[in-house]
Amino acid sequence: GRKEREGTTRKQLTREQRFAVLNEAQYLLVAASAGTGKTYTLTLLYLRLLLERGLRVEQVLVVTFTEAATDELRDRLRRRLRQAVDIEWLAHAVQQVGDVRV
Repeated sequence: GRKEREGTTRKQLTREQRFAVLNEAQYLLVAASAGTGKTYTLTLLYLRLLLERGLRVEQVLVVTFTEAATDELRDRLRRRLRQAVDIEWLAHAVQQVGDVRV
């Protein structure tokens, strides 16, 4: 399904999505038709705010139109954060192995 593909491949962002993800404004409204990538865009923006800008979860407010959209966003964020943690752990482990003197 689409969910599985999205987690394993990189999508090409549209100009508008790229603007939203890289925007430095304090407030941002993402509004678009169904199926246009709003949840994908919000996921990337949220992760960027946490991982690159160092914001805490309680410092970011995301409002969706439906509970289903909220659940979907929450699931995607959890999946992406797990991936980021796994990558960070792997990078740290590789560095530790590289530091070992035999």
